[in-house]
This record gives sequence, C-alpha cells and structure tokens, in this order.
Amino acid sequence: MKRSFAHLPVACVLIFAGPVPLSAAELELRSAIDAVTVYPDGATVTRLITVDLPQGDTTLIARDFPPGLDASSLRVEGETAARVTIGAIDARAPRAERPPTAPELEKRWQALKDERAALEDQIGAEATQALRRTLRFGNPVRSG
Repeated sequence: MKRSFAHLPVACVLIFAGPVPLSAAELELRSAIDAVTVYPDGATVTRLITVDLPQGDTTLIARDFPPGLDASSLRVEGETAARVTIGAIDARAPRAERPPTAPELEKRWQALKDERAALEDQIGAEATQALRRTLRFGNPVRSG
C-alpha cells in the first residue's frame, strides 16, 4: 500500500498504528523535495516520502533533513486507501558521531600523554628534593 508524507524533520520518527498490529517494523527512509515556496521572511519546503507500509505498527525514520529545521514548523500529511493512525511524531537533532581517528594520531596522542605524565613525575620528584634540601639546612619553609 503506497503512502506519501510531507514536511518531515531532521531525524523524524513517525509511529503508525495499522488496523492489526502483528509486529513492529522500523523503516529508514529518504525524502525528496517536492515543492518550495519562498516568502519574504522564510520558506516552505515540501518533502515527499513514499513507502509501502507493512501491516501492524511501523516506525518511519527520516534523517535527510537540514540541521536548522524548526521542529515546531513540522506538518505531516498522508494519503492512503486503508485506515492509518499517526501515533506520534518526534523530531530530534542527530547524534554527534565520534570522527574516525587514524592509528598514527592515536599513537602520537598516547605518547604525548605518557610524556606529560613523565614530566609531572619529574616535577614532583624535583620539588620533593628541593623541600628535603631546604629542611636539611634548617631554613624555614614558607607557604603561599
């Protein structure tokens, strides 16, 4: 059964409850820009998603929307011959993914951390020796 939906957000999750919930399905979809209307203070972009929904509960996930999308401007419409209930619409910013790192960079970063730890140990040891020399000669130790 073909259905079209318009105006979905950055990471939009639509939950549909069909007439007979057999099993939950999750579908990742791509949208296509269908129309653009430009106004002096903004624009309306209509995106279409066409999907064959299986019978039962279905979650549609669309991730191909602009990051600056105002979730409050979201409108969803659908066309279908069968009865469909839109259970929920959830617009979220995409999760930041950790960029892949090159093994050489990881090794260099670890080497710098090790070097820093060694320098901190050396500073601590030299401070301890200076304190011992000061105490050995009977000079008062001043703080602060």
